[in-house]
Amino acid sequence: MTIKIKKLSNEKVQEIPGTTEVEDKRPIKGYDCIPDMYNCISSIARTKSGKSFACGHLIKQCATKHTTVLIFSGSLYTCKTQIRLRKYFKKHNIPYCGYTSIIQEGVNILKELTDALTIKAKIREEEEDKNKPKENECVLFNDDDSDDDSDEKKCKYQAPEYIIFFDDLKNEVRSTPVQTLIQFHRHWRCKVIIASQYVYDIHPSSYRNLNYFMLFKGSNIKDLEKIFSEFGLEENITFNNFIRLYEYATKPKYSFFFIDTREGKFRKNFDELIEN
Repeated sequence: MTIKIKKLSNEKVQEIPGTTEVEDKRPIKGYDCIPDMYNCISSIARTKSGKSFACGHLIKQCATKHTTVLIFSGSLYTCKTQIRLRKYFKKHNIPYCGYTSIIQEGVNILKELTDALTIKAKIREEEEDKNKPKENECVLFNDDDSDDDSDEKKCKYQAPEYIIFFDDLKNEVRSTPVQTLIQFHRHWRCKVIIASQYVYDIHPSSYRNLNYFMLFKGSNIKDLEKIFSEFGLEENITFNNFIRLYEYATKPKYSFFFIDTREGKFRKNFDELIEN
């Protein structure tokens, strides 16, 4: 088939002046696990499957001392992984707060956080607008470059400002503050990890904002069908092959099937790309 073209004008789509940001060339902390900083990850498995351990490993790989880690877990003080994580955060000077529920003593902790993050993002945008050079203005010196010895300059990695982990909170992860967090996580510079037993534990309005899945052995066929259809994975693989890869990846104990929903790529754990 021959495609015929008739040129209409010299109109070209160009970048809007003044929106170009200086590229941060530092490597992303935890890139080998998750290749971008701000994302939502769903980890689905039955109890004692290894999902808390895998999520804990991911948090350790992605956090720096400039990252605040918040963990909401009903087993905060009984789970060995949670106890070890607290010791790790203390040893490496990583800011950390832990809660057994989103609501503590009548206060919705997550609502307080998302309200604060909204204000923080607004202030950040106002500061960025204030510091942008005016049209035709020549900038000879940049105040941001004057403090090369600051802690921020010393950090050799890019990392999220917040990592928020919800561990088996069941109905709580369907609450409005969690939905809001999932929706605006990039704007608020957050990495969000939700560990649950079923994909239906997450509110339907949040599905499309999930970037990655970690599926362990024991996921039911309804969950697998939901993920496959919701994210259009049929463009990359048939459902039968999808199930075959899932069974292969989860066959060893504590292993998981890792799905990149945007790229339609699959892994066994973090370290093996499956070429289907």
